[in-house]
Amino acid sequence: MNKNLNFSPQGYHIIRQLGENLSGGNATYLATETKTKLPVVIKQFKFAQSGASWTEYETYQQEVEVLKRLSHPNIPLYLNDFETPNGLCLVTEYKPAHSVVFEQNFSLEEIKEIAIGILEILVYLQQQNPPIIHGNIKPENILVDRNGRIQTYLIGFGGGSQIDEEIVAPSAVEGTLGFMPPEKILKHPLNQASDLYSLGASIICLLMEVRSQDVSQLLDETYAFNLESLESKVSPKFIQWLSKMVAPKVKDRYPNAAAALTALKATPVVKSFSFSTLFEGLPTKVLPPLAAIAALSVAAGFISSFRNTLITDPIGTNLNAPKTNSNLAKLLKSGQCAYCDLYGANLKEANLQGVNLHFANLQQANLQGSMLQGANLQTSNLKEAVLQGANLSGAYPRDANLVRAKLNGANLFGADLSLSNLRQAQLRGANLEAAKLKETKLESAYLEGAKLQDADLRYAYLGFAFLDNVNLTGADLNFANLESASLYSAYLKDTNMNSAFLKGANLQNANLENANLTNANLEGANLTNANLRGANLKGANLRNADLRGAKLRHTDLIGANLEGAIMPNGLLWRRGW
Repeated sequence: MNKNLNFSPQGYHIIRQLGENLSGGNATYLATETKTKLPVVIKQFKFAQSGASWTEYETYQQEVEVLKRLSHPNIPLYLNDFETPNGLCLVTEYKPAHSVVFEQNFSLEEIKEIAIGILEILVYLQQQNPPIIHGNIKPENILVDRNGRIQTYLIGFGGGSQIDEEIVAPSAVEGTLGFMPPEKILKHPLNQASDLYSLGASIICLLMEVRSQDVSQLLDETYAFNLESLESKVSPKFIQWLSKMVAPKVKDRYPNAAAALTALKATPVVKSFSFSTLFEGLPTKVLPPLAAIAALSVAAGFISSFRNTLITDPIGTNLNAPKTNSNLAKLLKSGQCAYCDLYGANLKEANLQGVNLHFANLQQANLQGSMLQGANLQTSNLKEAVLQGANLSGAYPRDANLVRAKLNGANLFGADLSLSNLRQAQLRGANLEAAKLKETKLESAYLEGAKLQDADLRYAYLGFAFLDNVNLTGADLNFANLESASLYSAYLKDTNMNSAFLKGANLQNANLENANLTNANLEGANLTNANLRGANLKGANLRNADLRGAKLRHTDLIGANLEGAIMPNGLLWRRGW
């Protein structure tokens, strides 16, 4: 992110960058509104940069005009737009959700819920007068909140348009190959079935766990998808529904979102199992004895899995499956698999307590809900691994690679994560009490609502991290770097933040009672309505900090730099205050 970027004149304070589209010339930021302190999303269109085109300007104008017309709980509301020297900015409501690109490993029922959620939004769009086409549905523009019941949101209305007899697809084909309906590629008129194709392609991505940039490889020359690989796990009726959604010819699709939604709600997604499917094509004479054998085998398998819960599904889905499976067998037999290659392995809900996975490659492995108490994960590669709800209490993932790992709701009580890399990791609601996080990289990590009581975060790097509503009571943040981090309503009572770097951090409504902030750098920090009673701010740098409404009773400010700071009464600091 450009550190010189400043939206203060327009009334916004940037917290961190959310994403960037280099080809489209835009970047998205999480920010707070200066007056209300409410979180917002700012999308900046950089038309001043080299290579910008008039088409990109039209995309911006289209998104602004479409959003101004809409008011739906699952579409971020338009709030404002303004000009900057580098281009134009669109401000929308902030939704606490993530793109499905980052929230992977959905169950079949969850995928169905996502499809229903987007179809409900499309029904709303198609009920407008005139109806609105989104025009850019893809996984990157579908957001989900998985806390409790799945909430689905739709963004990215830059490809939107109104359905009118005079409006056809844009002269320049805008969109992502694989998600664009054939009529858009061929520059034919769009209609209410056009967005259905894009949604269907997005659902295929989730089902097949295919990256957006690779989805076009699933198409043949007629723009038809090959769905044969789904037949083993998805119900035939759901495949039929999906096939109708992505039919290359418009006339073969559902006519509109309402029809597709009605059909989907009545369609099962999980494939039902029956013994008869095991014996299709066999002579009638051999069916009874084989069925009996199969029944005994299934029963034996159930008993076996009940007795031994070490590995629930030891079949990896990566290209090195034979090697991975042999390593899983080794892990199953001995509980030791140091230096093993377990790339993409499915270890969901596995019992891996106390196992040795030192230096193991677990990149993109599915460890959701697994039991890893006391496991040795030192220097292991867990990049982009799924560890949601996993129990890592007392585990030893020291110096591990956990970049973009999914640890929402995980139990990391007392775990040793020192020197580990958790950049952009998802730790919403995770339990990190008493965890060792010394010198750990947590840049841009998402820790909303996490428990960090008594955690050791000395020298940790938490720049641009999202720490709203975290509990850091008694934590040690000595010399930690929290530049531009969001600590809105964080609980930091009795926290040691000696010499911490908090430049530009958002500490609005934070509880810093009795916190040690000696020599801390809080330049430009937002401390409005923060509780600083009894805090030690000796020698702290509070230059240009916003302290409006802050509670400073018994606060030690000896030697603190308050130049340009806004004091609790709303006035600029002056010597002798």
